[in-house]
Amino acid sequence: MRKLENIVLSCFFVLLFNALNASAKTDNSVDFLKNNVVSSSKNNQKSSSKDNAIAPTSTNTEVVLNKNAEQNVCEGSDHSEALDVDTIGDNIPDSVTHFDWSRVMTGIIQVESKGNPKAVSGLSVGVMQITPVLVSDCNRILRRRRSKKRFSLKDRWSVARSKEMFLIFQSFYNPLNDIERAIRSWNGGSHFSIKRTQHYFEKVLAIMKAL
Repeated sequence: MRKLENIVLSCFFVLLFNALNASAKTDNSVDFLKNNVVSSSKNNQKSSSKDNAIAPTSTNTEVVLNKNAEQNVCEGSDHSEALDVDTIGDNIPDSVTHFDWSRVMTGIIQVESKGNPKAVSGLSVGVMQITPVLVSDCNRILRRRRSKKRFSLKDRWSVARSKEMFLIFQSFYNPLNDIERAIRSWNGGSHFSIKRTQHYFEKVLAIMKAL
């Protein structure tokens, strides 16, 4: 009987010891987990703080880039408009009036009609041999400039009106007052050919040199 009691007590103490060890291990595991969770949380907070610190810089950079892009777009839209051949003369209608075209017009008149205001060659008439197409083009330019002035076909016989149409034509198609372009375009139109207008250009240039 005594031996049985000793065996039961021994088993009880063994079970109690095991239970205490298991409890200790559990507490250690809990502490370990708590420490890891806290450490991880702190690291995340630090990382988040760094990200927040970087974010405004990134945003600022994007804003700067967007502003530059808008500026480039605006500059790209203004530059494109300035090169529009169809409207380039509208903004400077008086530019040629401040340029001395007298020698150029004298040379053209001598080559075109030898100074005869009654000269006729097909549809071209007057000292500068102006065609109906050119009269219509000058009137189109005047309309674009919101001018009430218009030319008629009879104005081709007038020396003064012929010179005025020459100036309007140059102010639109030759705003930089290029003398060679002025001579060639009067002979071959705004889209003249260098080869086809070469002889005409040389003749006008020779007369201008002799003046």
